[in-house]
Amino acid sequence: MENSSSPIMDIEIKNTHPWIVKAILNQRVQVKNMVNWNEIIMKPKFSDESLDHLFFYCPTLRHIWLEVLDWIQMKHIPGDWKHELEWLIKTSKGKSNKTAVLKLAITETIYELWSYRNDKSFGNSVNNKSIRKKIIDTIVYRGWNSVKLKKYIAILMLGV
Repeated sequence: MENSSSPIMDIEIKNTHPWIVKAILNQRVQVKNMVNWNEIIMKPKFSDESLDHLFFYCPTLRHIWLEVLDWIQMKHIPGDWKHELEWLIKTSKGKSNKTAVLKLAITETIYELWSYRNDKSFGNSVNNKSIRKKIIDTIVYRGWNSVKLKKYIAILMLGV
């Protein structure tokens, strides 16, 4: 586990759900234990669940990561959790538009994938096809409301 002086804490999280994203980025969530109480009621759905599996090895969710990275024009193939944190710390330095959009994309993707995981673990109906659209819509909305990012978001929307 990372402590509060970790460089990942320096990544600015601007959205309505920073606490869960920061907890996940700092590996302060214990994925398996989150559903243990639920085992009493129903069979566990995620016996091999880990942050690596949830965010990068699960084929469905990995595909979402790749689509989001492609949309923000970031050429990167996700690896395991440790390598992704190192890549994120290295790549998210600076104040460029691309860096700001990457931070938005990471934040929104982590949040939506965690929400997907929670919905699945509690037996809620989930449409994983809408996750990518929701992530990109939120990136556009948040970026469009930033004077600094508006032009860059417009370029991404055009696919240029």
